[in-house]
Amino acid sequence: QAGSSSDFANIFVVPESITITVDDDGPADFDNIQAAIDAACCGGTIIVADGTYTGAGNRDIDFRGKVITVRSENGPENCIIDCNATQADLHRGFYFHSGEDANSIINGFTIINGYSNDGGGICCQESSPTITNCTIIGNSAERFVSRVGWCGYGGGIACGYGSGPTVTNCTFTGNEANNGGGMANENSSSPTVTNCTFSGNSATNYGGGMRNTRSSTPTVTNCTFSGNSAGGTGGGMY
Repeated sequence: QAGSSSDFANIFVVPESITITVDDDGPADFDNIQAAIDAACCGGTIIVADGTYTGAGNRDIDFRGKVITVRSENGPENCIIDCNATQADLHRGFYFHSGEDANSIINGFTIINGYSNDGGGICCQESSPTITNCTIIGNSAERFVSRVGWCGYGGGIACGYGSGPTVTNCTFTGNEANNGGGMANENSSSPTVTNCTFSGNSATNYGGGMRNTRSSTPTVTNCTFSGNSAGGTGGGMY
């Protein structure tokens, strides 16, 4: 009979503001970051406990377009995403490619040892997330012989195809790429970069600290560039 209680027996509502916890070696809702994201509702928060996170579920992390916050419990010095990537085994920390906007937030992670064709630490394509209080160290982006097009850009972070992430209070150190060792902005991408430090990054070609080309117009405010280098032009910025 229409309207009977049995019609609704399996319907329930998960509050949008729910908080999910992640700990790779302790009691929590999930033991990897991707599983927590997959379970999260829009508007939710994921809190990641102290530790070093690596392997499946803790690299190539994908928000899948969700409006959520993923943050560390106690800051980037205590919560590390180790991509553990090599030229033969490519991985990055986060991949935003589903139209995420400023309400998709990562806060308080160290991202290390990423190696990818573009965006060794973080890659944004047609997406504009918020990235805050992150330390991005020792990641690489390289153009491989078998690849064509947009690759070899942004050892630390690559922004392409109209992306405009908000990047605040982040440190980019010791990242390397063919172009844009610390950050590369391509194809009409316009990130807002505030209170960030770019140091010791390198590019084989252009833009040791940052490269901006193909109608990209970043807004860079109160940032420090030091000790970056490029084989071509623009040790600090191109």
